Amino acid sequence: MPAGLMDADMATRKLALSELKSCMEILKARLPVLQKREADDARRRQEDLAFMGIGGVGGLV
Repeated sequence: MPAGLMDADMATRKLALSELKSCMEILKARLPVLQKREADDARRRQEDLAFMGIGGVGGLV
């Protein structure tokens, strides 16, 4: 492979790696928000099921 082409390939790889690192930082920052949202949704589902008397705490016996 010619040297110029190898340099361009390396530059492309470095750019891709930089973009990947940037995306990872964004995902790391969003993860706690998404985990809290999922936990809140799960809690609401449990409350709905309990309200309807389907399992969970407060279910009909």
